[in-house]
Amino acid sequence: MKTLLGIWNAHAKGKSSTCIELRKIIIKKNPVVLLDDPKRKDFTLVVRLNRKVIAILSKGDPGSGLKERLHDVISDFKPHVIITTCRTRGKTSRAILGLQPAYDVIWSSTYESEISALQPTLNRIKARQLFNLLLKLKRL
Repeated sequence: MKTLLGIWNAHAKGKSSTCIELRKIIIKKNPVVLLDDPKRKDFTLVVRLNRKVIAILSKGDPGSGLKERLHDVISDFKPHVIITTCRTRGKTSRAILGLQPAYDVIWSSTYESEISALQPTLNRIKARQLFNLLLKLKRL
């Protein structure tokens, strides 16, 4: 089953930072890198790990062309798992919903704290939990 993990929340709530942490976890597994478009914060990564193609698209802001980028990645790489970010409503979340039923969509939000110094730790924890979720669901 193909899976799309949508990390959704409002502006500046740690979505891209959580994707950066997921990227680190996946890269440590020594995958075959098919596409690596690293930017400072927002990036696209496509890898093959355990015979599964995994795509991470960290830029899910309104006006970012998420729908088109998702379709391009699907067309070019046919990923088994897509991890992306989006807002909780509007065009970006509809772009993800538009991929059903071809992709089983799992939604998750980021952790938030009023103590900004905790945010990097919370993003790392969330990334590890999402990676483990995909493992336990046998999607990776």
